[in-house]
Amino acid sequence: MHAMQQTSNPDRSPWLTAIQVADLFGVSRNTVRNWANDDRIPHHRLPSGRLRFRRDEIEPLLGESA
Repeated sequence: MHAMQQTSNPDRSPWLTAIQVADLFGVSRNTVRNWANDDRIPHHRLPSGRLRFRRDEIEPLLGESA
């Protein structure tokens, strides 16, 4: 019997960094930080102060027009 190995794909992590969100939207990391600070996009702040974004909350926004 073979045990199933679970391989994780870092490109499909449920969490995104500000840089990854910036790449998705074609904007700078500072723009993403401003959006988060203005509560224009859903975000989560780590105890370290860094921002993280849930992929399932960000991807639906990609289809919206500004």
